[in-house]
Amino acid sequence: MSGATSALPPFDAVEPFETHERSVLKRRWWERALVAIDIGAKHGTGIRLADLLALLPEEAPSTEEDLARWIADALPEAAVFDGTVFPGSPPPEVRSGEAERADRAERWIRAAEELVSRGLGPAGSLVRCVAVTGSAAYGQVWPEDDLDLLVVTSPGTLWSFLLLAFLDLRLRARRVGGERIRWCLNYAVDLPRARAEYRRSRGFQFAREALTARVVYGAPEYTSLLKEGSWMAGEMPRLYGRRRCAGAGEAAPARPTPLWARLLDPIVFVVLGSYLQAVGLVRNRRLRRAGETSKVFATTTRRSMMAYESQEFRELGELYNAQPDHGEAFGFDDL
Repeated sequence: MSGATSALPPFDAVEPFETHERSVLKRRWWERALVAIDIGAKHGTGIRLADLLALLPEEAPSTEEDLARWIADALPEAAVFDGTVFPGSPPPEVRSGEAERADRAERWIRAAEELVSRGLGPAGSLVRCVAVTGSAAYGQVWPEDDLDLLVVTSPGTLWSFLLLAFLDLRLRARRVGGERIRWCLNYAVDLPRARAEYRRSRGFQFAREALTARVVYGAPEYTSLLKEGSWMAGEMPRLYGRRRCAGAGEAAPARPTPLWARLLDPIVFVVLGSYLQAVGLVRNRRLRRAGETSKVFATTTRRSMMAYESQEFRELGELYNAQPDHGEAFGFDDL
């Protein structure tokens, strides 16, 4: 979309007495919103007007109607269908499947709520909060997607939890609406590490993942983590302000760490952590042989953290932090 970033919206114009730093910041916010539209196209979806509004600064259009009018004027190559922005005319299968993907996302989130409330057994006593992230949190799930989970555990119990959770998910085949869910505990940390991670400025991509996460257990605890990350207000002020006030109530008081979990945790870390690293190497070898290099992932295993990060996710982070070049990216050419 050549020249898209030069057609600036009214809120991006330099106001009287406005500092140069302020005008640059406002431009950066809008450019990142354009990148979010591009990224939706790369995943075969659009981005809902309501979600796009949440990514913009306070000076941006404040209603879906105003934003749709601005897009029609400033981004003539974009298209708005049923409240969703697409970077150009989307293929018929993308438009026709929008409602189906949204319904699948809601079914998967309900499955995650059920998993936490009834399916974790003894592992549940170690959990402080659980949230759905990724495509399900964004509300657009393709059948081949994973259901990504963010889990925060009590201090010193992360690997005891992971052992019990992995066994539970392996032993129980969980299906929703005839579809088998591929559960992925892709980001699990204990509470002290979570506070440190959220407190440290991590950039736009981390902020968007954190602020769009759908909490299925421990909302007050998760809200307390967001309050630790006040830097996110500089990335997405609207969404941060809304989420910071969600999850009313105080976080649950710290529970004593069960003795069995404290004793088991360091042993499980060595055994299960080594196993996950080995499994990652085997799977990555298969992915490379199949030519699916974007799905190759890095496995992080530490005493207080276990995380998967795909090559595709890292590339998306680079897109968020780069100046958008819509001459190539703004469209559905790769579908």
